[in-house]
Amino acid sequence: MKIHLVRTGGFGGMRREVRIETRSLPGEEAGPLERLVHDSGFFALPGRFPKPGKGADYFTYSITVEDSERVHTVQVAEPVLPDSLRPLVREVSKRLSG
Repeated sequence: MKIHLVRTGGFGGMRREVRIETRSLPGEEAGPLERLVHDSGFFALPGRFPKPGKGADYFTYSITVEDSERVHTVQVAEPVLPDSLRPLVREVSKRLSG
């Protein structure tokens, strides 16, 4: 499984991203990440969520997951990030560079 997360915005408007290939991770890291993808219902989520009506300096995420023959991208702003996706975003964000 490949996971690509891009986080933009925040106070400085910075862009940070991470690419993860779970097959290159130890099993104790790969398994939980893959479970977070499946538990979030990632492939059933819409590609884009509506932007929040108000607010500034929030993060926006673009998350792409490739799993076998499936590829899906979700774009979402932090204020409207679904609860089901929060654990995955939190875990992948720990590996952000930038």
